[in-house]
Amino acid sequence: MKPGLSAVIITKNEAHRLGPCLESVAFCNEIIVVDSGSTDGTVELAQRHGCRVSIAAEWPGFGVQKQRSLDLATHDWILSIDADEVISGELRAAIQKTIAGDDPNGFVGYRIRRLNFFLGVELRFGGWGGDEVVRLARRTHCRFSPDRVHEQLLVSGRVGSIHEPMFHHARASLQDVLEKQGRYAVMAREASSRVGERPSMIRSLVASWITFLNFYVLRLGFLDGKYGFFAAASRAQGKFWKQSGLRPISNATKPVP
Repeated sequence: MKPGLSAVIITKNEAHRLGPCLESVAFCNEIIVVDSGSTDGTVELAQRHGCRVSIAAEWPGFGVQKQRSLDLATHDWILSIDADEVISGELRAAIQKTIAGDDPNGFVGYRIRRLNFFLGVELRFGGWGGDEVVRLARRTHCRFSPDRVHEQLLVSGRVGSIHEPMFHHARASLQDVLEKQGRYAVMAREASSRVGERPSMIRSLVASWITFLNFYVLRLGFLDGKYGFFAAASRAQGKFWKQSGLRPISNATKPVP
């Protein structure tokens, strides 16, 4: 029997960019979408593309939510993809060839080369180039780490590489940059509160400068020109918000006594 492939995706208010992602995985036998309570038409868009949609409004973090999508998959192989990623035609063909038969090397999972775009421009330096992520695996040999952020697809067995690319539109607009910084800052603040860490403005400033120098200078982000500068500055600003201990911006709407 020919092996099947399940694409697994988690979403929240991704209608503005989900379409190209879903079109690129239309070759899969099924597409599983676990949504966190979208209000922008994401669910309806996924349903129009024939996806199996599950609603899990509470937010446990990326790792647990992605595991929920994995648990709903029914085919031999799973392809984990984010709403801001697109499978290239070359990668599609490579995946289909890879899962068509038993790998002589005994690989049960695969890293996929990812090309990263910032404000529409591909970045090759500053920590963005040479990116490989584990995204394809036999369903019975993998699980997601439970991390709230920076989760990983963990594979029990040998992992190979597929060199055909996946496109990652990490920050397609300034709005994407600010929204992602906000989400990660809130989650980082919650994590720090749970372990009893005390925020420090001085430590936040120092950490943000170190982050900028690391990605812009040491990791050669300046070779990507002005977009390399913007990308490094974005990372630095995100680091500052994460460690500052400031409350979510929604609290600013409360009336001042």
